[in-house]
This record gives sequence, structure tokens and C-alpha cells, in this order.
Amino acid sequence: MKKLLYLLLLLPLGLFSSCDDDNDMPDVTMNVSMSNVVQYDGITYVVAGDVIKVNGVTVKPVTGGNAAIAGGVTYIWDVYTNEMAIGYSPVAPYGIDVPTATVGVGNHLLDLRMAIVQVDKSVANALISYPIKVVASADDIPDPAPEKGTYTASATAHTTK
Repeated sequence: MKKLLYLLLLLPLGLFSSCDDDNDMPDVTMNVSMSNVVQYDGITYVVAGDVIKVNGVTVKPVTGGNAAIAGGVTYIWDVYTNEMAIGYSPVAPYGIDVPTATVGVGNHLLDLRMAIVQVDKSVANALISYPIKVVASADDIPDPAPEKGTYTASATAHTTK
């Protein structure tokens, strides 16, 4: 009888629980800035032995949206072949240095995984993938490509219903 009484006392607390829409995902633009690379035709080129410097990851709300921020960023190299977590950056601007001396010449993939938090939205997980081509020398980068430098790539995530 006591158990039933306790359950009846807990019943009113159910009226105070909130109903949230888990489908209300963040509307944000994510920007990733990298240095010491060449970006050309959707591929990021780096010379073997050079360090890819990820300067930072920023998350900004789409026009008119509420404030947003990324959680820590986990960096993963070659997720489909040997999935190697190469680092975690828990503090903004979430930068990291990616050495290429031992990865081998060829096609690779750099993944950035993070949580996105926006005011009045559900928490979401984001994954950004960059195709990386490690070349033996600067001469192996396609001829019309720009100079090695700092480049920023953007990706926009919108709520879909």
C-alpha cells in the first residue's frame, strides 16, 4: 500500500515535465580554416612531410538564428581504412596540427566530428569530411592550383522537417 501511495505522490510531477521537439535541429554554418595546404577542385593538397595546420573551427547561426557553438572537435584520419583518431581539441578555436610524414603519398580522408549546440534547438552531432591528397612534391599539385596558404571551407546545416 505504501508503494502505491508513493507512486500516486509522484504522478503530479509528470505534469511538470517538458515536451521538446527532438527534430528541431541547429541551423548553422560551420567554417574550418586550414593552413599550409592547397585547396583546388574540392581536394586539399599537402606535400608529404608538411604539417596540415587546422587553425580553427567556428560555428555561426544562419541569419537570424540564435547563438551556437561547437563542442570539442575529434579529428580522425582515414576513417574507412584504419580509423585513427589523431587528436581531440576541447577548447575553441579547436585547432590541431596534422603531421603527414608517415601517412604515405596518396588519397586520404580527414574527418572532424563535433557536437553542435544552439539556443532553443536540440543538440546535434556534426561530421565534416575533407579529402586530402598527400603528394611527394609541390610539382605533383595540379598546375592551375593556387599557392600554398590558408583556406577556409564552409558547410551549412539546416533544419529539415
